[in-house]
Amino acid sequence: MTDQSSQHAYILATAVDRLLEQHMRLPLRSMLGSLELLGMSELDGEQRAAFDGLMVEADGMAHAVERLRSLCHVEIADGPVAQRPFVLPELLGAVAAGVHAEVAVKVDVDVPLRLVGDEAALRRLLTELVDNAVTHACGPYLVHVSRGDGGVDELAFSVSDGGGGLSDIERIILTRGRADAGRPGDGVGLHLVRRTTVRLGGSVTDSASAGGRHTICVRVAVPPADPPPAAMEADPAPARVDAPPPVVAGPAPRRLHVLLVEDNAVNAILAQRQLKLLGHDLQVATRGADGVRCALDGGYDVILMDRHLPDLDGVQAAREIWAGEAGAGRQRTPVIAMTADAMARNRDECMAAGMDGFLTKPVDLEDLRAALDGVAASLARATTQDDIIDHGVLGVLAEQLNAPEMVVELRRAFVAELPLRRLRLQAAIRRSSPGDVFETAEVFRASSETVGARRLAGVCRQMAEAAHQGNTAQAHRLIPALREACQLTSTALNSAPAPAPAPV
Repeated sequence: MTDQSSQHAYILATAVDRLLEQHMRLPLRSMLGSLELLGMSELDGEQRAAFDGLMVEADGMAHAVERLRSLCHVEIADGPVAQRPFVLPELLGAVAAGVHAEVAVKVDVDVPLRLVGDEAALRRLLTELVDNAVTHACGPYLVHVSRGDGGVDELAFSVSDGGGGLSDIERIILTRGRADAGRPGDGVGLHLVRRTTVRLGGSVTDSASAGGRHTICVRVAVPPADPPPAAMEADPAPARVDAPPPVVAGPAPRRLHVLLVEDNAVNAILAQRQLKLLGHDLQVATRGADGVRCALDGGYDVILMDRHLPDLDGVQAAREIWAGEAGAGRQRTPVIAMTADAMARNRDECMAAGMDGFLTKPVDLEDLRAALDGVAASLARATTQDDIIDHGVLGVLAEQLNAPEMVVELRRAFVAELPLRRLRLQAAIRRSSPGDVFETAEVFRASSETVGARRLAGVCRQMAEAAHQGNTAQAHRLIPALREACQLTSTALNSAPAPAPAPV
């Protein structure tokens, strides 16, 4: 491609991305937010069926738009690859839970769980590979992460299925980057995988085994994150990330006093309805200066701050709030950025300024719930370790097996699988399928009891009991408690000492 052609492609991709953002993505997110609120109201059987159909179609459209935007982004990306810390099990769990099929996840024991790199690009890449496998091949499906052989930081991300492999055209698209191969529209996802892999400086291969298994493997350098401070060493999540904060809340989350600084009336109305559904109190300020004044008057647990306000930039408003609180000797109020600009640059600026979270408008109800439950966690009283983990269970197991190292590996594997197990259970709950919820919760409960995760096992038991009674709404209300238990369990197990070897 000539320089002039490359420039034309860049201009076209940029224009298409802007059109998709302004005229498709944002209206779709607004529609999905309104539909979500509608779905929480009382609907009869016919209305519920119509609602479910609308949600499926809207989700499909939203997915198609995100795919098109991803293609635009890999075409216009010309800066350095993002290097941000992320947690590997969280990424893999989100990928596996995003498809309507059972996807197993395996992470080799020598692979670090904390990494630094472009998490969004890796998530996009793996999602396309898993979608391709589920759509075009039979199971079982497996995502496997292992050490690569091309360098100390190289990891191999493999997605395998029981199908017969790729066609000749698809293999050309994947391994040679020939987007013009085949008919228009063929292999869009594979083209995206190829371009994303090249962008990350990696390589991609396709293989088939004698047993019929088909595997696509992407090898890319992803270095481990720096060791966390000693006080945080047991926590598998970064102290501050650009996603909603870790969710920690009890069965009845604390009612928060929320200040929303937002000049758009439609977004303010949607936020008011969402916060009412979540059981929180809300005060609205429509200008940055008014938001600063209200915040410094005190009485708020958290501030939701629009990035672009008519009189004051949201980041500057947050800094003025924190400076005023510091001058008055008051505790810092967490501020969560809210913006319609979902580009990584904007997110990075907000997080670098010290924001405590980042939400994209129109705000998804579950993302808002997660962010506010995370704030409630920081306000909740500390929970003792004995309430979370029964360390005697692991001690007995180590003694029975006479192999403490096996118990350590069991503990590590359980922590690595926690995000995927949680997301699967949440997905079953949101499908309102009592049978699926009961089965998934019971399996989760049994595995939790094996490692002595008593609080987590208790939440899973409550969810299973609710599903057994056909009350999926009650199971849904327990999701914050599930998230809390997973977070606390992960922290407790990572910080637990290795079981002592049995006496000879």
